[in-house]
Amino acid sequence: MSYTNEKEALKYHSKGRAGKTEVIPTKPADSAESIALAYSPGASFPSHSIGKEKWNAYRYTNKGNLVGVLSDGASPLATKPLMEGKSMLLKQFADIDAFDIEITDKDDDTLTGIIQSIAPTFGAISIGGIKSRDGLALQEKLQKLLDIPVLHDEAYGAAVCIAAAFTNYLKRTGKEAAETRTALIGSGTTARAATQLLGSGILHIESTDKAEATAVCGYDFIICTDTQQTPAPSLFGSIVPDAAIIILSPFCDYDAMRKAYPRATLLTGNILQPGYIGSILASPYLFRGALDTLSASINNSMTEAAIKSLASLAAESKDAPLLPRYNDTRLATEISAAVAQAAIGSGVARRNITNWEEYRQTLLSRLERIYNMTGHIKHYGNSNHRLHRRYTRAAPEY
Repeated sequence: MSYTNEKEALKYHSKGRAGKTEVIPTKPADSAESIALAYSPGASFPSHSIGKEKWNAYRYTNKGNLVGVLSDGASPLATKPLMEGKSMLLKQFADIDAFDIEITDKDDDTLTGIIQSIAPTFGAISIGGIKSRDGLALQEKLQKLLDIPVLHDEAYGAAVCIAAAFTNYLKRTGKEAAETRTALIGSGTTARAATQLLGSGILHIESTDKAEATAVCGYDFIICTDTQQTPAPSLFGSIVPDAAIIILSPFCDYDAMRKAYPRATLLTGNILQPGYIGSILASPYLFRGALDTLSASINNSMTEAAIKSLASLAAESKDAPLLPRYNDTRLATEISAAVAQAAIGSGVARRNITNWEEYRQTLLSRLERIYNMTGHIKHYGNSNHRLHRRYTRAAPEY
C-alpha cells in the first residue's frame, strides 16, 4: 500500500513554482490595442454597464466562475496549504476558478463583516478550516446576508458522500433505514452535517476515546468523521458480516482494518487506498451546478439531488466500494446537472438551462480543456465523449 510521506509532500509543494496555483489571463494583452481594451479605457465600458445593472458582472467579469475559499484560525499561514489545495481541486475537477483567503482569527461579528465586505468579488464562497466557532452556524449566518451560495464544503461535501454511501448500503443489503444500526463517532461540523443528512436514530459518540468504553458492537453502518484521529481496528468489536465502515481520516491503516474486518465494506479518506471517500467527490459539483444557474444559495433540494446522483454512479457489484472513483467523469456531468436541475426546480436559480445534453457536453469540454492544460488527471467514466476515448480505454474495474 502506498502512503504519502513528509519528504514527498514537501518536495511536491516546493518544486518549480512554490505552491499549487497561479493566475493566468484569459484574454490577450500582447499589444497596445489589447491592453487598451483590457484596462484603460476599455474596462470603463463594462464598469459603466455593471453600474447600471449588477447582473452584467456575470457577463463581463470572472465573478460567475470564481469561488472564494475562506478560512480563519490562529495561524492562518499554516492553513494556507490546505485551502490552496482546495482551490486547486475546484479547478482540476470542475473548472472553477478559486483562490484562498486566510483571515486572522476574529470574533464572529468581525469575521462575518470581513466576509460580507469581500463577497461581491465572488460567485460563491467556500468556508473551511473554521476552528474557533460553529462552522454551520457561520454558514447559515452568511447565507442570510448574501445573495450568492455559501457552503462549508468540507463538512457538507463529506456529509453528501456519507449519505450517498448509506443509500447504496441499503440498496445492496436490502435493509431498511429504520432497521439499520448506524453509529457516528466524532464531533464538529462534519459530524453535525452528516447527522442532518442521515436523520434520526443514529448512535452518536463524540470521540474514539468514549467509543472504546462504549464498545460499538453489532452495528451495520459505522462512520468516523474525525480526520485527525484514526480508530483502532478493535474499536468496533463484533460487527455484522455485511457492515460498512467509513473512516474519513486519511491516516487510516487500511491493511490493519481490512485484516480485522475482511468482510466489511471499507471506505477511507486516503485517496491512495481502495474505497476512497472525501469531499472532492461532491463539493466541486455542488458549486458547479450552483454557479451555472446563478443560484442564490445551495439549498436542501440541491444537496439531496447531489446525494442521489452520487449514489447512482457507484458500481453495482456487491464487492465494489459504495462510491465511484474520484476521477470518474460522470461526477462532473451528472452531479452538476442534478444540482442545477434542483436549483431551477426549487426556485433559487437565476439562470435557466433547457438543453441538458448540451450542458453535459459543455461540462465535459471543460474537463478536456483542463486536461489539455495540465495533463495531471485522467478522467474515467461511461460517456462516449472524446475525452474518454482519448485518455482511457475503459472504466476502471474494482
